[in-house]
Amino acid sequence: MDPIAEKDRRILEFIQIKHIASHSDLASLLGAATSESLAMQMRTIIDGGYVSIVRPLGQTSFTLTQKGIRFLNGVSKIV
Repeated sequence: MDPIAEKDRRILEFIQIKHIASHSDLASLLGAATSESLAMQMRTIIDGGYVSIVRPLGQTSFTLTQKGIRFLNGVSKIV
């Protein structure tokens, strides 16, 4: 499994607690001023398959994938 940074692990844990984290939830958590800066900070875990983008009621939100859940359950390692 791919190693993942501590910052990304904190994001995954936040999403796990919320189940579905909105764009604004994560922007606040990460201090991202723009959609572009949030996308840059989320790129590793989205591209790695740990998080999926969902759009309930048209609002961009994020949820864990099976890979993200397995990672948080201790199957993967952190760097």
